[in-house]
Amino acid sequence: MMVISKSYKTFSTACLIFLTIFYSDLKAQEIHLSPFEPFGKHQEQFKNAWNKVQDFSYEKDQRSFKNYTIYLVSGISTKIYPPMVSILRSLGIFSPAGTADSFYQQKAYLKKLGIPFKEIDIATNGDPEENGDTIAKAILSSPRDALVVSHSKGGLDVLYSLLRHPELKKKVKGWVSLQTPFFGTPLSETGKSFWPLSAFSRLFLFAVTNGTDSVGSMNQPFRQAFYERNQDLIDKVLKEVPTIGLGTWFLYRPSSEKSLFELPKTKKSVLHPFIAKIYETDGPNDGLVPLKSTCLPNMKCYFVGGLDHANPVMMPGPFNDMGKDKRIHLTRVFLHLMLQEIQTFSK
Repeated sequence: MMVISKSYKTFSTACLIFLTIFYSDLKAQEIHLSPFEPFGKHQEQFKNAWNKVQDFSYEKDQRSFKNYTIYLVSGISTKIYPPMVSILRSLGIFSPAGTADSFYQQKAYLKKLGIPFKEIDIATNGDPEENGDTIAKAILSSPRDALVVSHSKGGLDVLYSLLRHPELKKKVKGWVSLQTPFFGTPLSETGKSFWPLSAFSRLFLFAVTNGTDSVGSMNQPFRQAFYERNQDLIDKVLKEVPTIGLGTWFLYRPSSEKSLFELPKTKKSVLHPFIAKIYETDGPNDGLVPLKSTCLPNMKCYFVGGLDHANPVMMPGPFNDMGKDKRIHLTRVFLHLMLQEIQTFSK
C-alpha cells in the first residue's frame, strides 16, 4: 500500500493552492459548456440506454450484477487528491466529503445496493506493468467472475494486466474503459507542455511518486509505438474480452468569440488551462486526454460532449460538475451496456 508522508501532503496542498491562483488569473479564456450529448456512430444506442436505465429499479441492478464482482481501477495520482482536500478542509476551506475521491459516489451506490465490488489497490502513480500484475492477482484470487471499470491511466494498467496474464481473460467477463489515454496525451511531453507543466507539475509528480515520472507512460510517441508493437495481442484481447470505451470532450472557445449574453452563463472546468492548451495541438479533449486517444481500433466506443476528465468519476469541487445523480447514472448506463456486449459475445 502506498504511504503518503506528511511532507508530500503539504507539498501537494501548496501545489493545489498555487494552481488555483494560476487558474483564477486566466480571465482571457473561457470554457463554453456544450450540451451533455453523445455523438458518433453509437450515439443512438447510448441515448436509448441512458433513457432505459432511468426506469430500472434498484432491484434490477441487484439482479443484473449479483453474479459478478465489479472491480474499480482509478487513474493517475488519485491517491493524492483526497489528502489534499482534507488539508484544505482542515484550513476551513469548504469542500464536501468525497471531493476529488475517485469513484466515491459510485462506491456508495454499490455498497447501498449490496452489489459486490472492490477497488483494486494499485499504485496510482506506478508503472503500468507492475499495476497490471496487481490487478491480475486481485481478480484471479477471487472465485467470482469480474466486471472491470477503469478510469484514465487505470485503463492502461488494465490493458497491461490482460496482455501480461492471458489467463485473466477467462475471469474478466467485461471491461468498461473510461477516458483512457491509449494513444497518450501531449501533457506528458515536457518539451510541449506549457508553464507551469514544463517544470512545476514535473516537480510535483516527482515528489508525490518518490522519484518516478509515471507521466512518461502516457507519452504519445511511446503509446503509439507500444500499440504498433502489440497490435495483434491487443486485437486478440478485444476479441476475447467484451470491452466498451468512453471518450469525452469539453468545448473550448476564447471569450473573444462569445457574445456578452453568453459570458455570464459560461462555466469553467477544473482542467480549464489544460483543455485550452491541448486544443492547440490535438483538438477536442477532456482536459487531460485528447478525444482521439480514448479508443483503440476494434473497440466499441461512446463519445459524449460536455464532460471533462474529472466529471465521470469524481466531484471537482466548485467547478463545473455533472452532479451526483448523473455521475452514478452514467456508470450504471455503461454497466448495463456492458451486459449487452456480454450477451452479444456469448451468441
